[in-house]
Amino acid sequence: MIIGNEKVDYAYAVGRIRVLETRLLSRGMVERMLEAADVNELYRILSDTAYGALLSETTVYGWLLRTEEIRTIALFDELCVDPILSELIHYRYDFHNLKVLMKAYVAKADFGHLLSPNGNFDLSLLRGAFEEEKFGALPDILQQIITRALEQYYSKNDPRLIDLIVDQEMFQFYTREVAQLKNDFLTQLLALIKDLENIKTLVRAKRLDEDRETMRLAILEGGNLSSRWYLDLAEEAWENLPQRFYATPYFQVVDEGYGHLEREKSFLQLEKLCDDFLTNFLRTTRYTPFGIEPLIAYLVAKLSELKILKLLFVGKSHGIETARMKQRLPDVF
Repeated sequence: MIIGNEKVDYAYAVGRIRVLETRLLSRGMVERMLEAADVNELYRILSDTAYGALLSETTVYGWLLRTEEIRTIALFDELCVDPILSELIHYRYDFHNLKVLMKAYVAKADFGHLLSPNGNFDLSLLRGAFEEEKFGALPDILQQIITRALEQYYSKNDPRLIDLIVDQEMFQFYTREVAQLKNDFLTQLLALIKDLENIKTLVRAKRLDEDRETMRLAILEGGNLSSRWYLDLAEEAWENLPQRFYATPYFQVVDEGYGHLEREKSFLQLEKLCDDFLTNFLRTTRYTPFGIEPLIAYLVAKLSELKILKLLFVGKSHGIETARMKQRLPDVF
């Protein structure tokens, strides 16, 4: 049953999500963890949150974050009544696994610890295809990506090209699939994510003086701002970059990220500002009583929370200064 654009089928899911949202880490809790003296204190603070039960099973943060991610994806599968949408979420991990396996393949190394079990395709199937160099058993879309990415890699012996090609193919795949779902929220979300990725690509390419061919491979089609617009900006003077975004929703992101890059020679603030822009967009779903929107927003918010925790644990483990960590930590949902 559909009322406007809001599916009543998701009424139960939204009820569950509203409860789970109250268990997400607050800004105050993240700030407490940021000020923790060391990893042990970080664990103590985290034990007072919804992660307390998991901490009773382990004090290995890698296992904790991985287990919580698996649980989060399983919850999404349970609450999502659209199998196609659930499959799309899992594809994110399939594309990640392809990157890992292709890099391992060309480096003749084993990066198995980086693989995710959350994909649609069994890891033994994927690993076997690379170990035996027989890709015919894989779905056509994966075969096409492997062929194109490896061709690009061997043409320039540049591992980064694997990432660029897989990302291009991934976003093209999502664009086709989301168009078939005919959901305005998902369409807007995908376009926004493309814009934010393109902004980061543009700023890095300009700062690092990358060639136009690499830019062309990296810029994603189908954002709110055209790919041609980004490529044209790549030809302009570096100091003009922020002003060109003045009439777009992303002016503050680019202006502040650019300023920090000039002062600190660091991309950290730009990464944070892009994450925060996405979070602000997702917060609009708090006023949606039905539909897939709150479920998608919770999934992204939870994965962002796990990213925050990883940054905190890595930072505390390596003695990174609190001020520097704060520059990168995204805002909470």
